[in-house]
Amino acid sequence: SSAPPRIMPWRAKFEHFKLNGIDFCMLLKFDRKFKSMSPNNFLSHILEKMQVKSLIVGDDFKFGKNRAGNFEMLKEWGKAKDVYISNIETFSVDGERVSSTMIRKAISEGNFILAKKLLGRAYAFSGKVVYGNQLGRTIGIPTANLWMPKQRLPVQGVFAVKCKLVDRHLYGIANMGTRPTVDGESPVLEVHLFDFDQNIYGQRLEIEFIKKIRDERKFDNINLLKQQIHKDIDIAKDTLKLI
Repeated sequence: SSAPPRIMPWRAKFEHFKLNGIDFCMLLKFDRKFKSMSPNNFLSHILEKMQVKSLIVGDDFKFGKNRAGNFEMLKEWGKAKDVYISNIETFSVDGERVSSTMIRKAISEGNFILAKKLLGRAYAFSGKVVYGNQLGRTIGIPTANLWMPKQRLPVQGVFAVKCKLVDRHLYGIANMGTRPTVDGESPVLEVHLFDFDQNIYGQRLEIEFIKKIRDERKFDNINLLKQQIHKDIDIAKDTLKLI
């Protein structure tokens, strides 16, 4: 898919909304039919059917096929339907307009300090722990594999991470990638938690990315991979000030 990676999966977005006092959330599926909808059809088939009374959009909001609908069109529609329409001014940080593209770039480049400044919170991913291929256990470095959405994450490589399991705070090292040394194909997020050896399958684990350690790469054999992981663990512990 050519779609950019999502910064926040829908579940995390919904949880974030709830924390900010939003009572109800409707997520529209952006499929081919929705993408090809004309601005007028969007107004009549979506907004009118939702019985919108007030609508707030970004100052660069466009809607409908080929982004043909704009704020002026919304205002005219709102006037005719007695719907209050307003827009939010551009939010800037250090003189630059904050956008999903800017945030995604900061995350993909491993600039988590900037990402936190832009997001207003630390960049993290929360997922359910699922069964993997158990390779980590065979080399003495057990990992928790997190279920991944169809959309890939905007991070790739090896990272020092802080984790949250229910109310427990843990530290570890995470790899986001395809695991080329074992001929993996699908993206996997796996986390080795320090000083932790419990069965947590089915539980939800939140991963906060602190610092990128290195890019993912293919090793000639499992022993070389194991040696590198131990080096990565030392770097992560030093980064997290755990040594």
